[in-house]
Amino acid sequence: MSQDRHEEALQVLTEYHGEGDRESPFVQLEYREMLQDISITGADKRWWDYRELFNSRETRYRSLMVIIMVSLA
Repeated sequence: MSQDRHEEALQVLTEYHGEGDRESPFVQLEYREMLQDISITGADKRWWDYRELFNSRETRYRSLMVIIMVSLA
């Protein structure tokens, strides 16, 4: 959807969540939520912004703990 492929997104939602009914309330709700999320977060951002892992003391601590656990496993 972030690449302006709304029809394809609706087809996928209909196939997997709407049981073939494009006007299903669940499909329409998911579609609106996706549109809203894209409008809030912006489609022009990178897929993952690593700065989020280190922007506060708590997230730096959690990131360090994950790195330590992975390296010990």
